[in-house]
Amino acid sequence: MKLNHSILIASQLTKQRIFTRMVVLFFVLLPLNDLNAQTDSVNQAGGALFPSQTMQRQEFIVYGVYSSLNMGNPGEKTYKDFYINMGAQNGLQVGEKVKVYRRMSTYDLVSKKLQKDVTFPIAELKLIHVESNIAIGRLDQMGDRKTTPVMIPHSIMIGDLVHPL
Repeated sequence: MKLNHSILIASQLTKQRIFTRMVVLFFVLLPLNDLNAQTDSVNQAGGALFPSQTMQRQEFIVYGVYSSLNMGNPGEKTYKDFYINMGAQNGLQVGEKVKVYRRMSTYDLVSKKLQKDVTFPIAELKLIHVESNIAIGRLDQMGDRKTTPVMIPHSIMIGDLVHPL
């Protein structure tokens, strides 16, 4: 009985190591490959570096997520606010909607190479507060799971891209 228990623990440790390696691959190594791809697109002219157009364009992202705490009061609603780095300077107004996109790197398991990044819509936010270069939105609608690629987690998270509608 003790031997079976030891084998079970060893099996669980192996699964944990595999999961840890997968997390490192997706959240550490793949973003580094994206950075390498951007660095490769930098032109060298006369010894000076000039970033490509893709690096010059500012991307608007979700940079913060804050949630209210349900204190257990009857009828109490909880809210989740998403902070984005664009605002009135970019033409946003309170009550407007913005589209949220997820960018994911794809990896070819056969050739063991990083393929192309895919970007797809995942949600819409309705803006509740707008300042010059910051806006706060709340979830208006999440993308349909039938037509949205599998993503973990199935929610808006920090780093997701934001575009006005």
